[in-house]
Amino acid sequence: MFSVTRSLRLQSSALSRHLTTVVNSEESLTKIIYEGMNQNADVTVKDISGGCGSMYDVQVASSLFKGMSKVKQSRMVQDLIKKEIGAMHGLTLKTKAL
Repeated sequence: MFSVTRSLRLQSSALSRHLTTVVNSEESLTKIIYEGMNQNADVTVKDISGGCGSMYDVQVASSLFKGMSKVKQSRMVQDLIKKEIGAMHGLTLKTKAL
């Protein structure tokens, strides 16, 4: 019984750390984009991987995008999170000029 209880506690602890990492990743991506755009953006980041933190839906709306093509808007955001993208399995990115 001791080993089963201990195993469940360890699994629960690992799950808790994993979920904290996912939330921190969402918050981290949001902060990187928001600060990289001089705090002039509405940024929404959601983990769409089912909780493993490997796929994100990122939506960014900013007046900085005004007059830019969608491709340039996307590249601007991708450049900000280039390092983080390397650790992802997928990314959905939507941008909008305000």
